[in-house]
Parts: sequence; structure tokens; C-alpha cells
Amino acid sequence: MKHDISCPRCGCSEAHSSDSDQAWDEITCRICNEFIGTRDYLSGFHSQNYRLHALSLSLGMVIEMAHQGDLLPAAKAA
Repeated sequence: MKHDISCPRCGCSEAHSSDSDQAWDEITCRICNEFIGTRDYLSGFHSQNYRLHALSLSLGMVIEMAHQGDLLPAAKAA
């Protein structure tokens, strides 16, 4: 599915996501494949539900950190 949203890395205005229509589907840039957000994140801009928008921003940050490898490894049981 196509989305009209700007890429923060290359400035391209075309992004895409899978056609499964799930809120957690990732939206990525068509040119550089940069992670932009989730469908839920995009819909948060068109909604007045600020709690949902804040949750969506948090989810987007977790997904971005997972892509970059910045998440802490799971704690090992002693």
C-alpha cells in the first residue's frame, strides 16, 4: 500500500507498507527503505486521541531501536 509521507533521510514523498492492513505494519521509504513509522503512527496524526498517538510514537521508537540493534539483550538467569 502506498502512503504520502516524507522520508526523514532522503526526502522522498513515497512510502509503502504491506497490504495486510494491520496497525503495526511498518511504513518504509520506497527509495532508501528507511523505517518511517507504523500505520497506527500515521493514523495518529489524523486522530484527536492523544493517548493512542503517544502509544504509537512509543511503538515506533521501539521498532526503530530494534532495527538499529539498540535494545538491551535479554537478562540472563543466574
